[in-house]
Amino acid sequence: MTDMAAEAAFALDLSSGNHRAPLTGLYDWRRAGYRGCAALPGNDQLNPGAACQVTSAELADIFEVHPGHGLDDSAGRRPSTRFGRSPQLPC
Repeated sequence: MTDMAAEAAFALDLSSGNHRAPLTGLYDWRRAGYRGCAALPGNDQLNPGAACQVTSAELADIFEVHPGHGLDDSAGRRPSTRFGRSPQLPC
């Protein structure tokens, strides 16, 4: 990503206050996204502890999600995204 593209990405207002009202006949996507449209956590909100990090090796071992192998990993990706909110991770 170029510096200009990175700056533009961080300058976007993705907050729920910047969403338009739903259009008649179309799905209401206003609550789609991270935690129902909440802001993504910043670096100060992430736990740097090794026990709180999920590695690509763990994803491959637990959920059979392997990047770049050319196969569909959909079945493993969905449960892997919920893994961080489960008791397996002490964070």
